[in-house]
Amino acid sequence: KKIHLAEMWAKMVKAARGVPQTHVRNGALDVRDAANLLAELGLPEAERARLAGFNTAWHIYEELRRLGRDDLTRAVAERARARAQAWSGVAVAVYLVTSDEGVVLHVQD
Repeated sequence: KKIHLAEMWAKMVKAARGVPQTHVRNGALDVRDAANLLAELGLPEAERARLAGFNTAWHIYEELRRLGRDDLTRAVAERARARAQAWSGVAVAVYLVTSDEGVVLHVQD
């Protein structure tokens, strides 16, 4: 058995933060929380503070791409995969998808 989980960036960040229900009223993503998660995963403090002021999670994702920080994008995906696997008890493969490019990242065991 394996779960294949395709997520866009904001949902992936929520999952990585430990929010199991991402489509509920009180599941909104605060960009400061996204920036804090990235700091936990290795983003320098000055960059964390700057990204915390962005308007959307998507803006943060675009900035990570511009900065060449694929390591942080992958770390978020790995954290989301680990959370989903812990919740389900089943192996999980995670796919980061965008509306323009389709699958941009795939992580699994």
